[in-house]
Amino acid sequence: MGLLTTDNKQSIYIYSKSSDLGNTGFDSLQNTAQSVRCVNIDAEALSDTIWLEIADMLNCQLQHLFVVKTKSAFKFVDPKRYSVADWLDLIRHRPYMLQQPIAIKKTVARQVKDLQELHAFFWIPHRGRKLLSAPKSKAQ
Repeated sequence: MGLLTTDNKQSIYIYSKSSDLGNTGFDSLQNTAQSVRCVNIDAEALSDTIWLEIADMLNCQLQHLFVVKTKSAFKFVDPKRYSVADWLDLIRHRPYMLQQPIAIKKTVARQVKDLQELHAFFWIPHRGRKLLSAPKSKAQ
């Protein structure tokens, strides 16, 4: 994937097959009628430009997108001293570090922490229940 959509109409779900939440979210999105482009970064690498664009959309530093479950991944180098290029190289070679998938809808991006947040972001009903719209204010 070379660039993110520029027409602001496409919904994108970026995940690692190594992530339980990523897989659960992928399965959930496959069972909906909504069109969401799913990108498994274990199989399809994203360009450095896209990673930087995503970090910018999320208003965070690149290293905050990734979770290090074990210290063995960094046993020789202090991750706080990694440059942006180092982080881009790490995610290219260790895509499993993306444990929290990234959802993008139009120009808004969010790093998803659970399935309910994913459903709310893409406005997907929870297993047969319809999501309610915001309550209407009562006229006094």
